[in-house]
Amino acid sequence: VGANVPLLWLRVDPHQEWAMRVRWTGRPDARWSGQPEFMCREQLEHDRDVASQQEAAEALATFPTHSAIDALMWAVYDSSVFFRVRTAAIASLVLLIQPATDYSALTKLMRYFRETYCEGGQVRPNDFSDFSSYHVLKSLIEAIACARDAYGHSPSEAVALLLALLDDNDNSTNEYDDGYYLGAIVRLLASTRTANDGAMDAEGVVMQIRRHLRLDALLQSHGRVLTRCCLQALTQLELAGRRSVNWQFYWRYERDSSEPLLRLTAADCMMRVCLLLHLPFEPLSG
Repeated sequence: VGANVPLLWLRVDPHQEWAMRVRWTGRPDARWSGQPEFMCREQLEHDRDVASQQEAAEALATFPTHSAIDALMWAVYDSSVFFRVRTAAIASLVLLIQPATDYSALTKLMRYFRETYCEGGQVRPNDFSDFSSYHVLKSLIEAIACARDAYGHSPSEAVALLLALLDDNDNSTNEYDDGYYLGAIVRLLASTRTANDGAMDAEGVVMQIRRHLRLDALLQSHGRVLTRCCLQALTQLELAGRRSVNWQFYWRYERDSSEPLLRLTAADCMMRVCLLLHLPFEPLSG
């Protein structure tokens, strides 16, 4: 099939009436839709069916080309596109952050973030009144945080963005709680690892976690979600061997907290550390 064929794109069971799953066998990647790249681009840009656009966005992740990146960025920039399609496009762009494309997908995602969510070099105050924009923002932050170079390291600009989001967070004019938002960023920060990662880098992450633990103790988030995410972030660091296990954090919240979900999270963290690191449990005395 060439670019000169009159067929723009092809879908099997477009109305989703058949109880079956279609899988193309021409390529090993399950996201591939059986079409060449130009047909996936046409499908994403011109089909008005949301499921079809999502399918095209996912399929474009299998084409490490600049044209595929540009098509996905079109969907991200166009606010009239359904937000689930935009988040699918962002998820595909993460997979295209590769040496083959000179990491241009990350550069364009960072540029979009600065143009949309920054002003005067600083992150704008939170505004979660637009449901679609909120989900696109969270997907965008997750995509940038999940970016890795050829050696599996997090780009320095991605880590710097996460730190800026935590340091410059301003929820004073937002009518919605930002606990889930901050908690997600804390967990993403704990999952990053730079090329020169060492004790100082891990300690910087721990300092951010401690700061948000204190913040949530004063201004409690819904269901103590921020504290729960902080405990999970600590567990991520300990499982990665970036800090020694500190049972005190988990045991204190599991024993003394009046929030059931927080106690459950603390117990889950202790269980993960015990089982995955094969360490004996060391509860506090008294």
